[in-house]
Amino acid sequence: MTVPLRAIREAIDREVPVAAGTRDRFVPFESELEIRYSVRRDPIQLEARRDTLVARAAVHYWLDARGPGFKPVACGSRTEPLDGEIGCWTRIGWGDDWQLDARSASAPTIHARRCKPVPPGINFTRVMSDTISRGMVPALATAVEATIVGSDHVRRVVETGWRALQTPLDLGQGLWLDFGVQRVLAGPLVTRGDSIVAEVHAVVAPRIRSGAPRAAAAWPLPDARVRLAGDDFQVAFDCEVPFESLSEDVMERWASESVGGDALDLRRVRMFGRGHRIFVALEVTGSAHATLQLSGTPAYDPLSHTLAVPDLHYTPETARALRDRLGKVPPQALERLRSAASEALRVPIGPDIAAAVAPLGRALNRRWSAEVSARGGINERRLLGTYVTAEAMGAHFVAVGRATLIVE
Repeated sequence: MTVPLRAIREAIDREVPVAAGTRDRFVPFESELEIRYSVRRDPIQLEARRDTLVARAAVHYWLDARGPGFKPVACGSRTEPLDGEIGCWTRIGWGDDWQLDARSASAPTIHARRCKPVPPGINFTRVMSDTISRGMVPALATAVEATIVGSDHVRRVVETGWRALQTPLDLGQGLWLDFGVQRVLAGPLVTRGDSIVAEVHAVVAPRIRSGAPRAAAAWPLPDARVRLAGDDFQVAFDCEVPFESLSEDVMERWASESVGGDALDLRRVRMFGRGHRIFVALEVTGSAHATLQLSGTPAYDPLSHTLAVPDLHYTPETARALRDRLGKVPPQALERLRSAASEALRVPIGPDIAAAVAPLGRALNRRWSAEVSARGGINERRLLGTYVTAEAMGAHFVAVGRATLIVE
């Protein structure tokens, strides 16, 4: 989030007097001495230095003096005034209620050259410096502080972003990104180029949801807390494969790979999950009428983006039954059954991963509303683990990237 220095400079310029003087009138000064003077300043300039703003303005002045016993003297003139410079340093930081805070210190007035005509032997440079310091310099320091502290620009920007993150984001195809925004953290506050840059981090727990979107929440903006925060934007998503389609695939593989004279006839396949393992129940007839059971744990191969069950084997109970009561079943047929189930459970999910991540990338690079747009993208997909339910196997992933909200 940026606060342009131009807007601050223009506000300060309106508050600091442009001119001071006696309006061509001589006024009493010391003893019988009289002076008249005029001071004008140029537009104020702002320079950014890390967490400090330096405000400067060139000043131009002249002074005439007269008194008994000496001819009128002058320091500068209307056409050739003397030059100087006023300024202040202002440190900026976070204040209360999502507003900026500022502390200013005035800089000494700089003069291009001194003016001490003799007679009367008075340091008129010091006279003008005191005059400028009483008028323009305090006004400059006060104006810088007041302009920064009194602005509600930062709070309005943070509040707009907070509201945007409470509204589900349409990803298309009936999917919605629910940010689950939890809090907002104020990061480092620095000056950069011609702007004050405020790093504001939203802590979110995003999820992709399907169906109708949830109504936008209306939580009030929490208090500002200055904390370190991570840069990553992480969205969890799942890729899931239902067992029903895999069971049909086993039947088709067995039918296409079986050879004449097979001692077994595969009548039915049922898959289910229990705990962290997948079970495949094979109902066979022929040389044996039985239900044979295979079991294994799903694993994800990141190179081929494949979900599989590499340790799929007959359960100990089935192995004992085959040894003790079903000895007539040919080992080759048993291995073909296991191989058909294992191949059916080897499922490429790369396209599903890409399909889940692509809408996120698009959503993080478009306008969300009239006031808010996003710039970012997904640059990594991390596996969190595999899982099994009663009806499916799947893998948990997290899409990792960066996103910046731009509030206009």
